[in-house]
This record gives sequence, structure tokens and C-alpha cells, in this order.
Amino acid sequence: MAHKRRRGTAIVDTPNGILVVSEGARIYHLPGGVARKGESRRKAAIRELREETGLIAVDCSYLFEYTSHSNQHKVFLMKCTGTAEPKNEIKHLAYFDGSNVNVSDTTKKIIERYHGIRSALSLKRCEVCGRDDILPFKCNYCGKTLCSDHRLPESHNCTSLSEIPTLHPYAPDMKRRLAKWSEEDYDKSKNYRPIIPPETPYHPRKHKSKPQLLKRIIAFLLIIIFVGGLYHHRAFVIPTFLKFIGYEAPEIAPTVTPIQTPVTTPSQTPTSSPIPTPTSTPTITSQPNTTDIEVAIFIYTNIERRNHGVEELIWDEQLSEIARAHSRDMVQNDFFSHVNLEGEDPTARAKRYGYPLRKELGGGWYREGIAENIGAMPTGNVLGVGYVSNDADSIAKAQVESWMSSSGHRSNILDPSYNRLGVGVAYDGLYYISTQNFW
Repeated sequence: MAHKRRRGTAIVDTPNGILVVSEGARIYHLPGGVARKGESRRKAAIRELREETGLIAVDCSYLFEYTSHSNQHKVFLMKCTGTAEPKNEIKHLAYFDGSNVNVSDTTKKIIERYHGIRSALSLKRCEVCGRDDILPFKCNYCGKTLCSDHRLPESHNCTSLSEIPTLHPYAPDMKRRLAKWSEEDYDKSKNYRPIIPPETPYHPRKHKSKPQLLKRIIAFLLIIIFVGGLYHHRAFVIPTFLKFIGYEAPEIAPTVTPIQTPVTTPSQTPTSSPIPTPTSTPTITSQPNTTDIEVAIFIYTNIERRNHGVEELIWDEQLSEIARAHSRDMVQNDFFSHVNLEGEDPTARAKRYGYPLRKELGGGWYREGIAENIGAMPTGNVLGVGYVSNDADSIAKAQVESWMSSSGHRSNILDPSYNRLGVGVAYDGLYYISTQNFW
């Protein structure tokens, strides 16, 4: 079963239509986004709506759930304040009324379902302007049912405004208004005092002086610079501190994860697939960069196959591009898995790159998909490996030996049915993240 992302989706229904957004491709979709780790989809919808359009949700009602090809949507009806404007990655805004803009299929289905249940939602009429509203407001003081334009007491001439000092002497918002009203009168007449209980006497608010505020800002910036410096030089600071307090840090163990070999399936009518022309194996230079590590891993892999009587692999540059992209993706998005954040496994990624997945094995049998090994190798004293120098040859040799000590990785390296190999390496500042793709 494919992994689906948890997405909070917002519907903002206006008189002009339903608000939709676009990143620039002129294909519009509903505002919202994927929930972060530990974040509810309601909060994700409210956060993304504000980041994409600048609108602030004042009311949020759950409508229904909808499952698309890659997302598990939780749809909310939003009542908002502010002016909608494109922000961040959003380039265009529009109001969809049924056919005026091009929307995605998922957006169209969600809006159709919303229109289907809209009639079941209770519509209430504003007592000031008479407009029907799906999410009306109710005044806490006079009890009137109001629309978003007349929800504040000042906007609908609330009958309790003149009675605020006696009816609501302890209400925090009323006390703030009362204090604001009383400052001008208090300056004109020393006998005037706002009606506030004696146990909470009124004191005019004093603003902090500009020099004091400036000192706090400078101190805050210095703290940020200090913490950032510690983090940037953590490779030196942490070992020095541990040595100072007499603590001896343990060795770092490499992180490796095997993946199962693709399933072999019989074919009734064998067919051949186009195979990219392999390139010659590049040579290692003296510069210890990721390209040198990739080539060294390829060489040590073939040494293992030769020592076990298996035919050597051919370097495949297209497979290397697929592997290299996955290693960089794991570094940039801080994860370590055969399945990326889009839910794609190695075969799905190869298909996206247009790589032929079907491989004829003879006798009416074929295999679909590619196999993969991933690993993370640090330098220095590595538990179970020994000392790994910061050069391409040492890193590649340690990584291949680590794979050979794991049954899942070892079976991929020594599988005689594979004849092509792509290798990709990326560096995250501590580990060299390596990916092998076999075909």
C-alpha cells in the first residue's frame, strides 16, 4: 500500500466564488498543505492558508475527508479576515465559480462534494444586513446573529455598549476599551475615573524606552550569533568539551538498511526493453570528492563479485543519476529510507526517470524493477569497521565491506542476474550517504 501524505485543505467560500491558488502553472488548487510531524491537519490548513494568502482564519469547521492519488485530505470550511494576496510560492489567486479557471481534478472533486453537502449546512441570516451566512457569528453581549462584516459590537451598534461598565466590569476586552476611552477624559478632568473594581486599580500603560528596547534586541542577536557559532563548529566544540570533562565518546557505527530483491515473475510473451548505452568506467582523481567515492564503490563492488566467481557489473550512468538524486534527496530532506517523502520506492523513482524496468531473464521469465542498497559511512574510528580515512578509497572500501557483512545488501551485490550498476553519493556534513541501484 502506497504511503499517502496527511494534508489539511481549506475551503474559503466568498460571494465571488471559492478561493483557489496556483504556483505559476495556471492550474489552480485549494489552499492548504501537508501536516508537519506532530501537527494536526486542522492546524496545517490554517497555517498554510495564512502563509499562501495572508488570510487569518477566525472560524474553522470540519467538513469531510477525501483521498486522492497521493494525499489524505481533511477538508475544512474557513471563515477568514484580511485581504487575500499571493505569498511565498503562490503566484496567482482566483475565485472559482464553476468554470472560470482551470483547477486540478482533486480540487474539482472536493468542491463538487462540498456543493453537494452545502445545502445540508445551516444558513443563518445576519440581523443587520440580512445576508445569509454559513458560519455566522453571535454577539457575546447582545446575542444577535451576525455576519463577518458586523461581528464587532461597534459594527452593529450593540445595545450593551452603554452598559459595559456595569454589565461587564471584569471582562478583559471591555476593561481595555474602557481604559482607552478614559485616558482623554482623565487628562481633562482629574475627578474622572474609569469604573473598575478597587482591587484592580487603573494604571496608565508605560511604554519601554527606545534605548532599553534596543539593548534587548542587541542581546538577542548576540545570543543567536553565539549559538549559531557553536552549532557551525560543533565538530570541534563537542569533542573538546567532552575531553575537558573527561568523557570518552563511543565509536560511531555506520547506518545501513537492506531492501528486498525485486520479485521475479514469469512472462507469457517475453519482450525486450530498450537499454541505455553504458559509459566507460571513470577513473579516480586525487581530489576526494563524491564522484571519486562513487567510482571507488563501483570498483570494490566488482572486486567482491570477481572474488566470488560472479560476472562483473557494467557502469550505468543513467542508474547513477537516479542513485545520486536519491542520496541528495536524503541529505537535503533529512531522512534515510528506500522510500522518499513522495512515497516513491526505487522502482517508482526509476520509472519517473524513464528507465526501462522490465528485464528478460530467459525461459519465459522476466523481472520488473530495480534493486537498491543504501548506507551512511562516517570517517574516523567507526565501530565494527576500524579507522576510516577521509579519502575516497577508504570511505568506499569501508562502505562496501559494511554492505557485505549484511545479508540483504550482500545478496544484491553478488546476485548473478544483475549486470548493470549505478552509484550515487552525497555528503551531509558528517556521513557520506551512498546509494547503489542494480539492474
